[in-house]
Amino acid sequence: MILLELIKSAYYSLRANKRRSLLSMLGIVIGIAAVVMILSISKGFQRNLNNTLTRSHDGKQTGVIYFSAQDSSVANQTIFNQSDLNLVRSVPGVDRVKVITSDGDQHTTKILMGTKKEEWLVEPVVKSKGTLIRGTGFNQANNELHQRVAVVSSEFAKQWQKKHAQTIGTAVNLNGFDYEIIGVFQAKTTINLFMNTADIYVPKAAYDEVTPVSQGDGLLITMATKADSKKVLKSIARQLKERGSAKTRGTYEIQDNQQMASAVGKILKGITTFIGSVAGISLFIAGIGVMNMTYISVTERMPEIGIRRALGAKPNDITLQFLIEGTMLTSFGGLIGYFVGSALAVIIGHFLPFKVTFETGAFWLAFLISFAIGLAFSVGPARSATKKNLLELLR
Repeated sequence: MILLELIKSAYYSLRANKRRSLLSMLGIVIGIAAVVMILSISKGFQRNLNNTLTRSHDGKQTGVIYFSAQDSSVANQTIFNQSDLNLVRSVPGVDRVKVITSDGDQHTTKILMGTKKEEWLVEPVVKSKGTLIRGTGFNQANNELHQRVAVVSSEFAKQWQKKHAQTIGTAVNLNGFDYEIIGVFQAKTTINLFMNTADIYVPKAAYDEVTPVSQGDGLLITMATKADSKKVLKSIARQLKERGSAKTRGTYEIQDNQQMASAVGKILKGITTFIGSVAGISLFIAGIGVMNMTYISVTERMPEIGIRRALGAKPNDITLQFLIEGTMLTSFGGLIGYFVGSALAVIIGHFLPFKVTFETGAFWLAFLISFAIGLAFSVGPARSATKKNLLELLR
């Protein structure tokens, strides 16, 4: 009952000093909003990165085993044959396996730009990708006809036009063969740290017929649900070292995407913690503001404190009242800051290539931090209210 009366008294006191209370609360709102926004965006980025590195299109864990040849004579030989694939499929925990090349579908090619060659990323595809801003793209029919055409990025076009009168209608030379530029797409930076958007798209059929096709030097392993990726990959590598068709021509190396994602995640977590700590400085400053406001409130309400003590209020009751006022102020500011930070994260998320992530823990973290600030910075003023002599308070 007494606690309820103290809470009501604290509420009316804050309401009576509305302007001062709002100013003291502002720092808490800004600090909590910044922390919540940073955490939400960081969590979304980490989840997107983890899914990109470790998950297949159906959400299952993936890993890669690469073959490292002892000498260059192995380059044009078949490394993984059907017996190797059957051997890998027989390992418990493997769902499916696919032969891949270490550079994937994209190829870095040197292209003559005026008097010097520059490296650009070329990707052979069945139909062109990207948002066209000039010209036209190519489709599956163009690919089946083996037409040597190309669609280039706006960044490539910008550099190309420094040495050429125009982009569309000119020919770019790739590995000794000319491809007519028929369109320009908007260059876009992706969030994937390990694969960039191509600068040039060309029909796959036309590109493959004049470019040596790699036999594949890696295996993309998709694991069964709940399988231990580290254990499965080690078992596959051991089986290939013992029974693989190319075991005498090189070594098999594991690339555990789960471990890679975990390592990158730790780095991102450290960066997020640092940025969050910087944002938390405003919370410390806000706490000082709350402390000053409470000291002012104590000074202004000396007669009230004296009357309450004369009527039998204990020193602990006086202390508790000011502690409640401080924690109410900061806790309410923390809740407002949480919703403001969440709203800002959603708005920023519309301009990012991944979804922001909200967790229940962030809500309670915001509440507990703001509550702790109110408690810590109100103790001094609250105790000072009980140290003065009763006669001095009643003057």
